[in-house]
Amino acid sequence: MKLRDQLSENIKSQLGFQESGGKFIEELQEDDVVDGIYKVVSKRVFETHEHKKYLILTLADKTGSIRAVDWYNASNNAVRVKSGNIIRVKGKATIYNDNLQITIANRQDSITVLNKEEYDANRFIPTTKRDVNAMMKELKGIIEEVKDDDMHRLLDMFFQDDDFVERFKSAPAAINVHHAYKGGLLEHTLNVTKICEDMSKYYPSVNKDLLITGAIFHDIGKIEEYAFKDGIVKTDTGEMLGHVAIGWHMVKKKIEEIPGFNEDIRLKLEHMILSHHGEMEWGSPVLPKIPEALILHFVDNLDSKMWQFKYLKDKKKQDDEEALWSDYDKYLDRRVYLR
Repeated sequence: MKLRDQLSENIKSQLGFQESGGKFIEELQEDDVVDGIYKVVSKRVFETHEHKKYLILTLADKTGSIRAVDWYNASNNAVRVKSGNIIRVKGKATIYNDNLQITIANRQDSITVLNKEEYDANRFIPTTKRDVNAMMKELKGIIEEVKDDDMHRLLDMFFQDDDFVERFKSAPAAINVHHAYKGGLLEHTLNVTKICEDMSKYYPSVNKDLLITGAIFHDIGKIEEYAFKDGIVKTDTGEMLGHVAIGWHMVKKKIEEIPGFNEDIRLKLEHMILSHHGEMEWGSPVLPKIPEALILHFVDNLDSKMWQFKYLKDKKKQDDEEALWSDYDKYLDRRVYLR
């Protein structure tokens, strides 16, 4: 650290400003003294058999989430703390039912609700580990191989727009199910597109250009569905419409700007976006009814599930290198074998 940086840190310390957010959740170990900054995801107040109140918080940062228990100042902190608050928590990392949790300290300043200038929002925004610019270059390379003039022009209308590209590069693919981090949408889209490109080799009767274009556009609505605000949150538009409808509208609007766009391709491409979840109960207003839509659905689902399997394996191995099985996962509706 340079001298001027050290002086700056000393001044901040003298002024009582704490820049360090403490350990990230994934770094916590049993018996650690905790003094860290986390986001309140949820809070609940309970009573013991002796009618003593205690407070349960779910805390999160960009590395994960953890339960925190306040046995000492539950009533006071339950009033002060709201879901969505960013707080500094003091306590100790303990084990309860084989899971790590934070036992909040018995002191008046055990929980401090912070203002925006008192923490770094990037602490709550996870980021892809892959090179975003390299992924975008690879995706644009695939776009260059699309031979159909209408679809190529449509893709260029999006991916030659610098503002759109920047938003697409940074957007997440979800809040917590899969690729839930900055750059996750690009990572997921590139995976799906490359697999669809390979699938076209095994099923030569499908329209390769249509399959690739549908793959690139299938989740495009997520750039409007999600935003970053002390983590990943849904926008009002995302809550009201969802990315399937948003993406369909975005592509439809651009198609209308292209004179003479092939009507058959338009219908099939819009169908692929609307049907890519595969089932109505999973959020698609229509089932896949063309081969390209069916392939896209299964590849999209495959990439999502494979990410979840890897996440569960990595997460459990961090906690217990000898573990054979993951914890039960509500999204996969199963435990996962780790060997």
